[in-house]
Amino acid sequence: MQGERYSESDNYFNYAVCRTPGANFADGITSKDGGEPIDYGKALEQHARYVDTLRDLGISVTVLQPDARFPDGCFVEDTAVVLEKGAMITNPGDVRRRGEAEVIYAEIDSIKPTARMTLPGTLDGGDVLRIRDHFYIGVSNRSKANGKLPPRTNEKGVRQLVDFLRSHGFEASFVEVDSVLHLKTGITYVGKNTVVGLDEFVNHAAFSQYKKIVVPPEEPNAANVLFVNDALIMHAGNPKTEAKLRAYGFDVRAIPMSEFEKMDGGVTCLSIPMQTQERLESKPAQRADRTL
Repeated sequence: MQGERYSESDNYFNYAVCRTPGANFADGITSKDGGEPIDYGKALEQHARYVDTLRDLGISVTVLQPDARFPDGCFVEDTAVVLEKGAMITNPGDVRRRGEAEVIYAEIDSIKPTARMTLPGTLDGGDVLRIRDHFYIGVSNRSKANGKLPPRTNEKGVRQLVDFLRSHGFEASFVEVDSVLHLKTGITYVGKNTVVGLDEFVNHAAFSQYKKIVVPPEEPNAANVLFVNDALIMHAGNPKTEAKLRAYGFDVRAIPMSEFEKMDGGVTCLSIPMQTQERLESKPAQRADRTL
């Protein structure tokens, strides 16, 4: 079956789903226990800035309301893998997050056909890196990893995702991830056949065909970059990496993310961008940004 091929020059998302952090955001899962406390007011400001940045890039955004049952609910990326003509709702690896996907399923299924992963399969969307027409899936052996890192993507979840991808004409390969929370914590794709990330990932054999920007050890959060509409959204406060990206000719939007960094979060974690041109053209009344 022919895959859903697309031209990178046409890399364009016109819709995204986000979710506002709840008042109990600080109760979420993190490997950084005992660190600086969360400033909830600042988290709301930073999230609003993030959503505004997506909108500035021409993306219509639905912002879902928080659910007190799920303090990690703003990290919507982990709940879905979205293609041009379909989507799969995942089961986040940590059992405390399992119910987050229900409202995400309802939203995405109204846009395009949406499959659901079944237990005992688990997978976090942060472990799935798409580079053009190929998918890299982060897999882990938690017996080798930092004990503070929670369980996430297991073999049964990976098998279900691979079957789903193959049904749409795509293939996938696997990258061992034990030193960081998710694959996209360590490496992301920024366009122009280029990856940016930590040395251990950008120099991994799986990524040998790409140009490389290695982030310095003092700027680990710069490894997580969101490539949307020919622009790069990245964590502010990483001047060396930002300068490299600008030198390569990238359109960089650096935004403050300090409160989400405290919860192991990044810029890719906070949204599910997608292409929904047919839906928006057929239902112009739904073009407006919404808050649910």
